[in-house]
Amino acid sequence: MVASQATAIVLIFAFSLIKRRQLIPPTFPVMLLILNGVLGVAGTLFFLLATQNGRLDIAAVLGSLYPAVTALLARIITKEHLTRLQVLGMVVAVLAIALITI
Repeated sequence: MVASQATAIVLIFAFSLIKRRQLIPPTFPVMLLILNGVLGVAGTLFFLLATQNGRLDIAAVLGSLYPAVTALLARIITKEHLTRLQVLGMVVAVLAIALITI
């Protein structure tokens, strides 16, 4: 987990240098950062609990949905447009979860 987060920081910093954009936005969204941290830790904790106590197949599929959650939050918070392919992917993933649990 530490390596994953460290890699993300390095890549974001490199992208910022290449694109010549600021890392910190003019209005700093402190509450969103706190929510992001809390949800990230909770997601990791619940995934670990599920892999130890539950069905690994369902935990793996649910864990793989984190990009869908990110896309939905981007849609809700920043009004970002979702492509048809993204929506289709989310629908198929939800159907896959339903089929696994039957």
